[in-house]
Amino acid sequence: YLPAPRQNTSVFRLRVRSKPICIVTNINVHTDRKPANRWAFFCPVCCNFAPMYINVHSHLPAQPGTWTIESRYRDFDALPEAPCSIGLHPWYVSAAHWEDALRALKQASLQPNVVAIGECGLDKLCATDWALQQRAFSAQIDWALQRNKPLILHCVKALDEVLRLLREKQVSVPVIFHGFRQSKALAAQLIRS
Repeated sequence: YLPAPRQNTSVFRLRVRSKPICIVTNINVHTDRKPANRWAFFCPVCCNFAPMYINVHSHLPAQPGTWTIESRYRDFDALPEAPCSIGLHPWYVSAAHWEDALRALKQASLQPNVVAIGECGLDKLCATDWALQQRAFSAQIDWALQRNKPLILHCVKALDEVLRLLREKQVSVPVIFHGFRQSKALAAQLIRS
């Protein structure tokens, strides 16, 4: 166990592939240009901090000094070798092809570098048919549970519906809400859910 190195620093303990790591936030790291607040991994093997930005959801490949999970919503047959997530994004789900895309997602997600399912979810503001969004999201929840992979969620004006599905399916894998910009009270409610 690690004490927080400074005031205003948070330490998160988690396990990656059964090995404990700590993620420390708000460390003041000096770069060649100026001090910057960054996150850092704590490696329990060498007992050192490795300062870097941690981005658990990006549509771009990792940049130097960044540990990134690249998110893909298409081209599942051409995934990066780096950690990535794959999902049927509600904006791009089509009635004619979603089942084929789901089969491709399932096959691709067997690769060890696919560390999460998503970005998937529900969006009341997009043009995709609501019932189709629900079927695609439900199928991806089932697959994430079967493969024991975290879910990265897209949720626009559909929080009650997303939470209902997560509860109904008794989701036991980690869930990450992408782009969460709501209140602390709502964040606390989600954590309790």
